Amino acid sequence: MPWTAPEVTRPARRSGGAYLADERTLLEAWLDFHRQTLLMKCTGLGAEQLKRRSAAPSTLTLLGLVRHMAEVERDWFRICFAGQDIGSLYSTEAWPNADFDDLASADLATDFATFAEEVRLRGSCVTPGVSSARSVNRRPFSGRSWMARSSMTDET
Repeated sequence: MPWTAPEVTRPARRSGGAYLADERTLLEAWLDFHRQTLLMKCTGLGAEQLKRRSAAPSTLTLLGLVRHMAEVERDWFRICFAGQDIGSLYSTEAWPNADFDDLASADLATDFATFAEEVRLRGSCVTPGVSSARSVNRRPFSGRSWMARSSMTDET
């Protein structure tokens, strides 16, 4: 049987009460909502559907978004916040958009598991009760790393 994206429960709509919390709680709830929304959009889709481009000439696909968000989670939380010396999952200096473009041999189950693992690992990179308004470990900005950083607030 061909692999399909696992079922994900539709995220609860936010009500007025969801906006009444400290900054950290609001940010984490907002990020979780958008992570779940992306996975919900993939629910039940097979490889061909997940790799289908949205519109030519764009290389945007749902699988590309899942892979990209795995890189964003890694870059922000593990590299920037925790200062881990690890590389990108898919992209390289020579191919900065490989997360979107290098899908021919992509292993969907591995890519979805990688995204889930990066989300899980981010919990060990942030300390409850520590202000989000602290400095982070940043490597020199390249166009790609800046894009990953802005993704945490713009794309999810």
